[in-house]
Amino acid sequence: MSEGQNSHENLPVYPSTQITAAHDDSSAPGRSEKMAKNLLTCYLFLLVVIQIQQTTSLSDSLKDIIKSLLHYQECPKKATPYANNYYIVKDGIRHLKECPPETKFSISDCKCVDRKQKDTPPTSLYSKGKDTTDYIYDGSSYEDGQEDCPVFYEFIFDEKTTSVLGGISSIPTRNLRFKAVDGATGKTAAHFNGKAYINFWVMLQPEFANVWRFEIRFKVDKEIKDENRDFVLIGDGPCPKEAPHYNITINPKMRRIDASLLFVDSYRADIGITDVDISDWVTVVLGATDGIVRLETGDSKVTHKFEESSLMPSTCELAIGKKSNGARGFVGYVDSLEFHNCY
Repeated sequence: MSEGQNSHENLPVYPSTQITAAHDDSSAPGRSEKMAKNLLTCYLFLLVVIQIQQTTSLSDSLKDIIKSLLHYQECPKKATPYANNYYIVKDGIRHLKECPPETKFSISDCKCVDRKQKDTPPTSLYSKGKDTTDYIYDGSSYEDGQEDCPVFYEFIFDEKTTSVLGGISSIPTRNLRFKAVDGATGKTAAHFNGKAYINFWVMLQPEFANVWRFEIRFKVDKEIKDENRDFVLIGDGPCPKEAPHYNITINPKMRRIDASLLFVDSYRADIGITDVDISDWVTVVLGATDGIVRLETGDSKVTHKFEESSLMPSTCELAIGKKSNGARGFVGYVDSLEFHNCY
């Protein structure tokens, strides 16, 4: 409601409700009169609340209380990692929307607001280092759910990009090559030159369970072993105007592997491990069990406890080696990929 507009304009009009008495009672007219007075009182109170809410001298805390009372329904608009975007879900499809210039999306207001308005900063976490502790939370551990979670699909890139069982296909770019390399599971492994990548359409808008795991085996090309930049090993997207919902990147010179995750509750977490020996084949595992998230490779691992395990479904398909969000496409070999997903 704009300033100067009549305070009772555009108020919702509710259909009249007929109340039928269960039995005849001579006092029914009195009850009806009392009910009418109560309804009128509530209506007047609502008008006062709306008028007060627009008063600039009212404290912010009281405004928040009134706002919470009036906006009791969940906001149908959902936040994205970018401040000026939000999305809505219609017929099961996410539609990305953009706020007008000089505005940003506010989840608390459920609308685009002035960019200068203060909001709670996005939550983010980054940890690194070698950690061999087996974390246990609430009597359960990361391994509890993973042990009984079978593979959902598995790929061994030996001159082909179809799944091991043959039921799932992936789509490689034309410049992807299969090359013989020492240590590969098969005769060859998929070679990525920074521009080649493989798309997995089976991972378009996937529904992540509370137990899931990616496992990928790779080897960095010698030509980038001294490069101090990030290379995307695996991840979704890139989606237009949207940061990845999940990915794994590698920095060869820093000997670091990082993972970025966006959970269903819009919490974003960045975790990483350092001092990784990338001179030969490396198997990196990124998984979660009931909120316990782990990134590991060999003896190095980092584990954190979050409120959620499930990731925000992405509108873009999973890809290996595809550049995204400022990171280059992967340069090196990928031998195999596994994905586990269990409820």
